[in-house]
Amino acid sequence: MWSPLTIPTGSLITLAGRITSTRDGKVGEANYVFPLVSVAQSHRWTPDEMNAGKSNVSFGVGVGGVIR
Repeated sequence: MWSPLTIPTGSLITLAGRITSTRDGKVGEANYVFPLVSVAQSHRWTPDEMNAGKSNVSFGVGVGGVIR
């Protein structure tokens, strides 16, 4: 498992596990409840992995008509 000190700033990570409790804190000036997770699996995404995939966002244009 990683320590927060070993994860480069800006890294994207995926965690799988159970939320075991919460901790109150702040994000900027706003109050926030942070989940505490008992991690079963984790993955830190590398830049190569992020660039190899396709975008999750897509746009389409459709044409509709009526047949009578």
